[in-house]
Amino acid sequence: MNIKPEYAHLPIDTKFFTDIEGLIIGLFDDLDSEIDGYLVNSENYQFLNSSLLKFSQSVKLIYIDPPFNLDSSDQFLYRTNYKDANWATLLENRIRLAWEFLRDDGAIVVRCDYNGNWIVRPLLEIIFGRDNFRNEISIRRFRKNTMNKSIKKLPAGLDTLFVFSKSDRFEYLNPVRPTYKKREGFWRHMGDSSGQGTPKKFFGKVLPPPSGKHWKYSQEKIDKMIQEGLIILECKVCGYRHNDYKSDWQGCPTCGNDNPQPKYWVNASNSEVLDTNWVDIYGYSTQWEFSTENSEKLLLRIIECATTRGDYVMDFFLGSGTTIAVAHKLGRKWIGVEMGEHFWTVVLPRMKKVLAGDKSGISNEVGWQGGGFFKYYCLEQYEDTLRKAHYEDADLFVDIRQDPYHSYVFLRDLKMLDALEIQDEHTITFHPERLYENIDLAETLSNLKGKWIRRLTKAYVEFEDGERVNLVQPNWQDFKPLIWW
Repeated sequence: MNIKPEYAHLPIDTKFFTDIEGLIIGLFDDLDSEIDGYLVNSENYQFLNSSLLKFSQSVKLIYIDPPFNLDSSDQFLYRTNYKDANWATLLENRIRLAWEFLRDDGAIVVRCDYNGNWIVRPLLEIIFGRDNFRNEISIRRFRKNTMNKSIKKLPAGLDTLFVFSKSDRFEYLNPVRPTYKKREGFWRHMGDSSGQGTPKKFFGKVLPPPSGKHWKYSQEKIDKMIQEGLIILECKVCGYRHNDYKSDWQGCPTCGNDNPQPKYWVNASNSEVLDTNWVDIYGYSTQWEFSTENSEKLLLRIIECATTRGDYVMDFFLGSGTTIAVAHKLGRKWIGVEMGEHFWTVVLPRMKKVLAGDKSGISNEVGWQGGGFFKYYCLEQYEDTLRKAHYEDADLFVDIRQDPYHSYVFLRDLKMLDALEIQDEHTITFHPERLYENIDLAETLSNLKGKWIRRLTKAYVEFEDGERVNLVQPNWQDFKPLIWW
């Protein structure tokens, strides 16, 4: 079959092709391991609670940009005018659950500004531990060029990223950034590492490190680098350089002084090591016309510093979807959670465009061509349950042995109970379609049981441990946690 290049990665939403959905999904022998990501329409606390069994200790990096602690919500599609205590509680109960999702070598990055910094860092210290604080990074906001006649306060120019690890197993991975021009190689002094160290031998001369510092390398490494011509002794007085590893330092042959300093060679490079000043890139973008849209360049740097291909990245304050768009382009797996209407109008269309080979953001930089496979679904919300529940009169003293299904005094959730058809005490038929139209039984079971899906057909779902569950005539016992008893 010849496919035009522009249609090579055209995404197929199986929601609209139910006749071939089973055929497509049936092609995968280990479904969940081959899915690139999960996009979930849900209030994030609901998701974190209901999906913990499945995703526990699976995520390498969590990035969140929660609603800032502002005075009003007028400019945004979501609420930002929380009271301090309410805002702290909103973050605390979600981040505490999110901690369980992280791998032991994982980390969380939380974006905030001056309104919430004083709340976020202590909160993260309580949940992750003060010893697991890694960095406080400054990132650049949009610059405001307008000026009022009366200036009472300078506009904020920076936001903050707080980085905390789950344990001391976390390490940054190649934390570098490109430079605008190539830096030439140079000799660098090697006594700037903090912490008092012991003397080391260079070309036969024993030298103590500066006070409060230690030599950058071990003696074994120093000896090897001297033989490779990567370490010299330089006279502090006249600059003479001794680099003959076959002869010891006998004092400076040029000026006669005996006051050398060791230096090591730094290769030429098009990059430099990152520090906590990230103002070289913007933290926001306007590509998708979302008021608080994170820039793809920012997420590129964060994700590349903390993960490798195949690692899971999660964002449960997803906003415009930048985190998962960048994760997908970088070959990471991802989990994105958003409850707002923009889930349908911004995030989902954006991710479909990513699959189709979207050229915005970092696409050209990373050579993104398109492709991939993700699942999106809605979770039942607490409000859904209340909306379908019914208040009725009931006898406080009804004998529940005679009438167990009418013993709720205040509230009956008929939606759940009506899903069961009880022929007799030994025969109960479960009708999942009475719960919700188009309910995803496989994903529901996966979350309930905390098991990854290996294979899915119209007839059954098979989990990672080999368990198979009938989807045509489902056993009500498998769905018992959904039913209010």
